[in-house]
Amino acid sequence: EVYNSSLKALEKDADNNIINSGNESFQVTIMPVPSEIIISPNYTSIKPPRNFSFNFSLADQGGNVMEGKTILMKVFNSSGGIILNSTLGSAGSYTYYFPSNSSQGFWSFNFYYGSLFSASKVYIEENKNFSISVNDNILRVTNTGNVPYDGVVTYFVSNSSWSGNYSETVNLN
Repeated sequence: EVYNSSLKALEKDADNNIINSGNESFQVTIMPVPSEIIISPNYTSIKPPRNFSFNFSLADQGGNVMEGKTILMKVFNSSGGIILNSTLGSAGSYTYYFPSNSSQGFWSFNFYYGSLFSASKVYIEENKNFSISVNDNILRVTNTGNVPYDGVVTYFVSNSSWSGNYSETVNLN
């Protein structure tokens, strides 16, 4: 950014009278330097399956968005494993989809530019869920959540001549 500036110098005698003075006007240009990565998530806690969206920007010392730069983003799961490595522009929005079986706990979205670092954490809540399917006359119950599923599953089965309810206790890891 360019700032208009001025400088005034005064010389005074022993009686405090001005005996010499001068004025100078000039411009000072301050080159923008990346100084902060700003992240604005829309949630701090979610229950999957769900999208997690956030805005991000690389800002200079004046808070202005830096254009034409590339930020590195790494997504870490609750166990600290790297799930995603991606490069982003200097500003924008990003959406990450958490599938139903995303591990419970704090996930971290880390952003890097040179020596700059910023992170945003989101807590993935417990998701106790299952799905059922029939294939080759075999009924399958599958854990699709992020925690073990222990409970009773009730099925309603019917055709043109009969119907019935069946319950089964399941322990799905």
